[in-house]
Amino acid sequence: METKLCRWVSLCGQDSEHSRKKRMLYLSKSVRFSQFVEAVRSAPAANCRQAAFDLMKQVMDSVENKNGLPANDGGDRMNVFPMEEFYGWKNLTGDPCYWIDSLVKRYCTEIYNSGRIVITRIKGSTVVLDKPGA
Repeated sequence: METKLCRWVSLCGQDSEHSRKKRMLYLSKSVRFSQFVEAVRSAPAANCRQAAFDLMKQVMDSVENKNGLPANDGGDRMNVFPMEEFYGWKNLTGDPCYWIDSLVKRYCTEIYNSGRIVITRIKGSTVVLDKPGA
C-alpha cells in the first residue's frame, strides 16, 4: 500500500523520501532496456511470430527479475504486453504486426511471421534491434 501511495504522490509532483530511495534501488529503464535488447540479440532465433513474441516476453521477465523488480510492480517494471489489439498491437492479421510503446511512444516493435524482430527508436528512425527469424 505504501508503494502505491508513494507512486501516486510522485505523479502529483510531490516526492517522498521512500519513493526517491526506491527509484535508486533499480537500474534505469533505459539501462534495463539495453540489457533486454542485448539478451534478445544473443538468444537463438525464433522460427515464427509466436516464438518471437514468447522470446521477448521471457527475456523481458528475466531482465526485470534479475534486476530485482517485483512481478507486481506495474509502475517501474517493463513488460511485453499480450499480442492483442486491446494492448495496442496493430496489424495482427498482417506481416509484420507491431506495437508502439504506449506511454512515451519512443519505440516501435515489429514481429514478423518468420520470427524476425525489429525494434526501432521512433525519433530518428534508428533501428536498435533487427534479429532475423530462423
